[in-house]
Amino acid sequence: SRDMIRSSAIKAATGGTAYNLVIMSTCKLGSSASTMPEAFQIEKTKSSTQREFYLGYVNLTYDSSALRFEKAFWSYLNGDLFRLRTAYQAFAYASSIGGYDYPDAANPFQANWWGNPNYNGTPG
Repeated sequence: SRDMIRSSAIKAATGGTAYNLVIMSTCKLGSSASTMPEAFQIEKTKSSTQREFYLGYVNLTYDSSALRFEKAFWSYLNGDLFRLRTAYQAFAYASSIGGYDYPDAANPFQANWWGNPNYNGTPG
């Protein structure tokens, strides 16, 4: 059997604590059917005004592609000493570089996000 952690178990374990920046580096947790954002109190909207950003992958995703995407995401976000770049801008940059391997035509590489497009990733 496989171990599984459900979003309801995470939500219960965190006691309803809100999180600012969550990256789920695994398959399908960025799909529209995923309940994982709510486990961290992040609303599934692209127009939140809260300090929150959730990143996940829509389809089956190779680890190497997720790693490449997240390295580009963090490099862009942390590349500004004044913290003027937003998590959405980092997402857009990482999406734009391309070259992501994927399992097959039914599972193209596709990252997704929810939260506040103006959030700069600082804690608080």
